[in-house]
Amino acid sequence: MQPSEKINAYTQIVCNQIRWKKAKPPIAQEIENHLWEQRDAYIAQGYTELAATDKAILQMGNAEEIGLRLDGTHRPKSQWALLILTGFLMLLGVFTNYFFCFYTDTLNAFEFFPYVIAFAIFLACYFMDFSLLGKYALLIYFGVLLFSTAGILGNVTVNGRLYWSVGFFSVSASYLALVFPFVYALFVYTLRKKGLWGIFLCEMGYLPFALLLVMLPSLSGLVLYTSAALAILCFSIYKGLFRINKAYGFLAVLIPFFTVFFIFAALIMPYASTRISVFLNPNQDPYGSGYQFFLLRNAFLNATLLKSESAGNLFVIPSGISSNYSLAFLIQKTGLIILWTVIAFVLIFAALGLYKTLKQKSALGMLTALA
Repeated sequence: MQPSEKINAYTQIVCNQIRWKKAKPPIAQEIENHLWEQRDAYIAQGYTELAATDKAILQMGNAEEIGLRLDGTHRPKSQWALLILTGFLMLLGVFTNYFFCFYTDTLNAFEFFPYVIAFAIFLACYFMDFSLLGKYALLIYFGVLLFSTAGILGNVTVNGRLYWSVGFFSVSASYLALVFPFVYALFVYTLRKKGLWGIFLCEMGYLPFALLLVMLPSLSGLVLYTSAALAILCFSIYKGLFRINKAYGFLAVLIPFFTVFFIFAALIMPYASTRISVFLNPNQDPYGSGYQFFLLRNAFLNATLLKSESAGNLFVIPSGISSNYSLAFLIQKTGLIILWTVIAFVLIFAALGLYKTLKQKSALGMLTALA
């Protein structure tokens, strides 16, 4: 590679970490000017042009780390479309749960404060120094692992599920499945240049959180986390982050994955096949294992676009039907319009988020956004 090509490649890596487009040209120009000047200084000391270029780049430092620091200094403009969509979806959650509690005479169980806390944490994370995630990636991974393990081992079980309780506030530990993909993405980021050995360590890093979800137990959480981890790892290989032959990388991931998948599927097949069978035909056991499916299916089948013809208060039954089914309750009360509205907003949010993710040049930005 020619000296000019080396300098251009180095500058490109730095600029790939910077999210603010308008800041990239002047930063690139400044870095290139500095490298050229330093190269000329080394040539004056007697180095060859190629050796002088290598020495100037080495003195400049790691391109990704410099880019991340510059990204923190030159913050991009806020993504107001995604912020507004997130705020709307959170307000929709508030409204839905309030509506559910109002019609089921359980308003005393409705709390607005947790939503305020959630949105405040979201904004704090959004406006924080993004480069800190890469700097403390391993610390975040092991910190969340330690905190989650302590929480799971030290809390109560309700109806077969673990709950965290702090004062008047309690939350199902199964929601950890929404945090684990993000933490795993940071773990992959730290090992992205380690080749096949890095992929092997990433596979090992997947296991602790998977075991925690098995302990809860949360089968849906395990499926969600596993799918996200597989996507993050395969996408990293596709983008060349591990710096190995992509075919070897995919084989190193997919062979162990499908081996474990088929073993696990064989172990839970009797349980899973029963649940799938009841889900497809809840009428075979409408007052047993198919009870909730039976109620949900009736609510959907009897609903029209603007109203529902469901008889009685289908969900006002002290049978364990909780606010997890508040959206189905709204469909019963207001019709399918609420379902299509929620689906539309979720799809817009997902499409916009995926579009932004695929445009990312920064490895850290790409992996965390994908998670």
